[in-house]
Amino acid sequence: MYIDDEMIVNNDGDHGTIERMGSVDLTRGYHKIKVEYFNQSGGYWLDVYYKGPGVDKQIIPADKLFLTKNST
Repeated sequence: MYIDDEMIVNNDGDHGTIERMGSVDLTRGYHKIKVEYFNQSGGYWLDVYYKGPGVDKQIIPADKLFLTKNST
């Protein structure tokens, strides 16, 4: 997972479901988020959570995500 082009979480490799965490201090406003996903075989799972001051750990709500013209 990248935020503003900086790798924050790396969970690469062929393995079962494993939670990895990272942290970053964000300024107020919009930030670019990119999640790359790899699944070779077996089961699959992908969830992206966030938490912060006054925000319990939760899946990032859709109303917090925005697309730009340059999104792929």
